[in-house]
Amino acid sequence: MNENMAVEAIQDPIERKIAYESARGKIGLLEETMSEMNSQKQQIERLLSEELNSYEVDFNKNQEREISHPEFAKIDQEHRHKIDQLNLKKLSLEREIESRRNTIQRLWCLCWLLKMPYGAKEVKVTRNDTGEKLTVSREDVYNKYFRIVMNSEKSRLINEQSFLRLQLDFNNIPEFLVHPENEFYAENFSTSEKLASVKDQLEVLHDYERQAKGKYTGMIDCSSLVIGDFMNDNSEHLFNQLFLGSEEDKKGRAM
Repeated sequence: MNENMAVEAIQDPIERKIAYESARGKIGLLEETMSEMNSQKQQIERLLSEELNSYEVDFNKNQEREISHPEFAKIDQEHRHKIDQLNLKKLSLEREIESRRNTIQRLWCLCWLLKMPYGAKEVKVTRNDTGEKLTVSREDVYNKYFRIVMNSEKSRLINEQSFLRLQLDFNNIPEFLVHPENEFYAENFSTSEKLASVKDQLEVLHDYERQAKGKYTGMIDCSSLVIGDFMNDNSEHLFNQLFLGSEEDKKGRAM
């Protein structure tokens, strides 16, 4: 399947079926990966719960004067270091899980479009959760796709914001230096710069949300969307390409 082919240009029913089956296959693989990641997340949450319980025990000992204040201050920093690190791992996994979930939603949009005969303006679909039969218009599917791209990028940026703030805390625990080879090591200046950049990106995204008011088909030429735009798991690339790129950039995807 040619991922550079415009969805609207696929006329042959057999080619549409092949593209549909390819999209469904990718959905299945992504769901398997998400299941594995959710298991990893549960393990991290278990370790996090154990660490929080351990902290509570030490905190109570300090309250009851079983541990001196200077001794508890050191123990507190150690707990904070472990808790921050576990939360950073959890946020990293949540970002990957959410990215795959949103890719699956975009792929379902592609499936609905491919289920429509060439030139048709609507298709009947079945909801996975209820089995209900629905009639979905082509314009509705495209608007849903653009909303998913927008929400995917918003979710990514919010997660990144939380991650960077926690990373700042993790790297600034008094008398608890983080080794440069630690996966979450970062310099304060670069982290602060990234936080400022994320804030700016969120403001740009919110501006586009306000302009569109949920109707994105009036802002973007749907006929230029290619198969790869639905299979792309990089929401940042998609948002920049679809909403921030020039008209020449947008048209160039279908060439």
